[in-house]
Amino acid sequence: MRLINTIIILFSILLVSCSNYSTSSTENQDDLRLADMILEEGSFTLYQEGENPIEFKAKRMAFFSAENKAEIEGISFSQKDEDGNIIIEGSADYGELDTEDELLTLEGNVSLDSIRDEMSIRSDGKLSFNTRTQEVESSSYTIVSSADGEFSSQYFYGNLLEEEYSFSSLESGRIEI
Repeated sequence: MRLINTIIILFSILLVSCSNYSTSSTENQDDLRLADMILEEGSFTLYQEGENPIEFKAKRMAFFSAENKAEIEGISFSQKDEDGNIIIEGSADYGELDTEDELLTLEGNVSLDSIRDEMSIRSDGKLSFNTRTQEVESSSYTIVSSADGEFSSQYFYGNLLEEEYSFSSLESGRIEI
């Protein structure tokens, strides 16, 4: 009788563990994301209507077409004018590109240079760059250098096309107007 009770208990435990395994396996499948394409040490071009294209290079790029998104590691990019002169260039440890809205979100050791404005923007946090409107925004510690001076702030907004810039509070530096 003890043997039968032991077999029933072991069988019950086996059934419970199998059903738990099955449930967790289904949950993991729902969280699974597969890229449509992955490029190692690759480059691609973002063509914009009425604008010069932006050339991207990266250590690794994963494209997710259903999300209109590209996740990019070790990113660098540049945009040239009609004469082939670089007008904007930048880099970061990590980036996400919304391929539909052309919004580039950069993180970690962010560098963005507007050559025509002689402006350099550096951040070790997160910076958003709208490649269509040329708007830059960062709520991380940011250092901005230009011919007019250098300053740092916890919030920075700039429109590179309109040459309009604002910041929440000047933490250090000076600007000559």
